[in-house]
Amino acid sequence: MKLVNKTIENEINDLVNIGYITKAHGVKGWVKCIYSLRSLSYQTKYEKNNKFVYFEYDTKVLNIQKNQNVFVENTQLQIESFNICDANFIILIKFNNLNSYESVQWIRGNLMMKRCDLVQQRNMIYEHEIIDMSIIQNEQKIGNVIAVHDFGAGIVFDTTENFMVSCNFIENICKNSRTMILSPLFIF
Repeated sequence: MKLVNKTIENEINDLVNIGYITKAHGVKGWVKCIYSLRSLSYQTKYEKNNKFVYFEYDTKVLNIQKNQNVFVENTQLQIESFNICDANFIILIKFNNLNSYESVQWIRGNLMMKRCDLVQQRNMIYEHEIIDMSIIQNEQKIGNVIAVHDFGAGIVFDTTENFMVSCNFIENICKNSRTMILSPLFIF
């Protein structure tokens, strides 16, 4: 069976990474995917005269659905079915017309992309939007975010300057200017 290759060169800027296909799962064409399009909800809180932004992963917003078109290696595939395995964003996916272990071998180890038609809700930001955001403290840029982690005690931002910032020290976040304002209480 040969799939029709649909070139997406003109649309590549409109695509966002939604997952990484790790391996085939079983013999009927299912693949295991680490879903990476995670969203964070946030709200501003005040505690003991200190302002901070509280972040948490929104596990209800996965932006994946049956019959949705995604792109793997410049080939458009349609999701036939999927199962969410756990809260760590592991998903089993079955694509239309890929019905055997052999038929999914070529997509192993590739990114799964989709058009950037993401649902934006108030006080929600996607993890990929946080990456490369500037961190500002006392009106000076002190670095950029390179990764977002959740080690169980809250969201932590890894920076280009080799330090991590707990979300408890973020006073404000601006999606338009792509900046996070760091509390003057944070000392590094």
